[in-house]
Amino acid sequence: MRTNKISLVTLLALLALISIGFPSISVHATASVITDQSDYLVGSTVTIYGSGFSRNGAVAVSVTDPNDNMTSWSVASDSLGGFTTIYLLDHVFGNYVVTATDGLNSASTTFHDASEAANLDQCRNDAVGLTPAACNPGTPAPLGWANGNAQPLQAHWIEGQFIAYRVVITGLAVGAHTLDFHYDIVHDGAHAIDYIGSVNATETFSTSPTVFNANSNNPCSDVLPSSQCIPASPSGFVTVPAASLIKCDASSATFSGSQSAGKIFIYGPTGTTLESFTYTAQNVATGTGKCMTSVELSFNSAGSTVVIAWGGHIASQANWGKGNSAVFINGSPYHMSLDLLDGASTGAQDRALAVLTSAIFFLPSVTTTVINNSSGLPVISTMPLGSSAHDNAFLSGAATNAGGNVTYRFYNNGLCSGTPLTSQTVTVTNGVIPPSSSTGALAPGAYSYNATYSGDSIDFPLLPNSACEPFVVNTGSSGISTMVFDASTNAPWSGTETTGAKGYDTASVTTSDGFTATGTVTYTFYKGDCSGTVVSTETVTLTGSGSVPNSSPTAVLTAGSYAFQAVYSGDSNYSGSTSPCESFTVTGGTIGAAVIPVDKLTLLAPFIALALVTLIAVGATVLIHRRRIGRKASQEKSTVYS
Repeated sequence: MRTNKISLVTLLALLALISIGFPSISVHATASVITDQSDYLVGSTVTIYGSGFSRNGAVAVSVTDPNDNMTSWSVASDSLGGFTTIYLLDHVFGNYVVTATDGLNSASTTFHDASEAANLDQCRNDAVGLTPAACNPGTPAPLGWANGNAQPLQAHWIEGQFIAYRVVITGLAVGAHTLDFHYDIVHDGAHAIDYIGSVNATETFSTSPTVFNANSNNPCSDVLPSSQCIPASPSGFVTVPAASLIKCDASSATFSGSQSAGKIFIYGPTGTTLESFTYTAQNVATGTGKCMTSVELSFNSAGSTVVIAWGGHIASQANWGKGNSAVFINGSPYHMSLDLLDGASTGAQDRALAVLTSAIFFLPSVTTTVINNSSGLPVISTMPLGSSAHDNAFLSGAATNAGGNVTYRFYNNGLCSGTPLTSQTVTVTNGVIPPSSSTGALAPGAYSYNATYSGDSIDFPLLPNSACEPFVVNTGSSGISTMVFDASTNAPWSGTETTGAKGYDTASVTTSDGFTATGTVTYTFYKGDCSGTVVSTETVTLTGSGSVPNSSPTAVLTAGSYAFQAVYSGDSNYSGSTSPCESFTVTGGTIGAAVIPVDKLTLLAPFIALALVTLIAVGATVLIHRRRIGRKASQEKSTVYS
């Protein structure tokens, strides 16, 4: 058998003839085209790679944007049938289609111009004391939602309130996304924004304004249809987990109290949801006296535009203590910063709030307590006559470094009305108010105190006047005692006197307090006891020293029972009083052991006179008779001796 053989030279020659005669024939894999990313931001450069096309040939490339506008150009393939080309994105957001063909081989792919623009706004609600501005797109610039810092005289917040923030995100592809942000929790060693809460915690969704808040908060009406922007009915929300509130870096304070519960809201087409809230880092030192906490939100978008809104809690001295809260930080310490959207940088977006000119302010109130100087205790409604008092005023809800002054007013009525008896202004230092001066000893009547706080550059008292604090000084008590004296001897009577005597009454008024008694004393002289017949009454006026003049003497007293009693009238300081009844007896003359009243002696006088005459006559007769007998006896003796 004969075998035909082809030499190697002959084979190479045939291949050369084939390549010369048929230049378009090539051996390659299936054509494909890809981009270096699937999503791009505005202004990004898209790099397009092709492979599997005719070697060293021309490849037509086209890009069709979301508006169906096509951009075409030609690119040469390399010796392997591949190519590389670029496309610069414009501002049309959405899906793009890339097509490449060499006439025989074609391929296509898509990419997304997310342009996922995320813009962080904060609310400027105008300066304190001016008409509050709403966190609402309808509020004229530069107030309302602002894509920048809140400068002096553009915002006002109270420690413990929530600054309102929103992020407007556009150019989203339908599906899952992430948003990362961080906030300063410590600045200059004091606490700034300590945790996250609801966007409507302070500036609410209510359409009714208050003194310091316009409310009517609306975070989305300028970027979403009305059907997708109902502030109180967000498309979705996630509850904010409690933050770790600890000492960080130069902070020396410990948080006390509790965190206010809050939610982060998302607004967008139906199906838009917030999936999770994750602290990616907490209490991280970022420099001397500075710390920050960072958060990542996961959400699903059902359209290209959504709005996410939350609030930043302004650290309060009520939680962190004096000197450790937000108001003690100078400059613009309240930073909320946007970091990443879907892992790509959002650019430098840091929203700060300046403390200057009352951006952070307080709404203090003033209360008073009246103190009894004698006991040092608060006055409860009444005080004894002669007591003295002073007022103590206290601030609540003020900055711990509050200044200004307080004016005490003391009134001689229980209504804090009219012209005060006294008015005294004292200086407030670090929130402490000195007490008022003492009133001095007070007479009976109604009195009242109140106090007025002036406020200062960051303390704006909503109710500058304290409540009226009334009290009453009671009327004092009195007592009166009496003693009857003999008009002849000026000695006190013992209770039993003889006929013919005269007496007068004395009185002494005693009082419960140190005021000198004034007024009158009325002496009443009775026949019998103090319920008997009034013989006489006499009214005397107390002297300047409070002593009581004596009554006038009685007439000559006959036998019988008598009584004196004195009544003190009282005065503006003391109530009146009545002395005990002071009774005494006057007795008549005596015969033998028998006591005969003087008024009976008058009836017996004739008989007594007759008896006396008879006694005298009998005595004279006896005496004459005795003398006669004596002479007769003398004569008889004389005869005997003679």
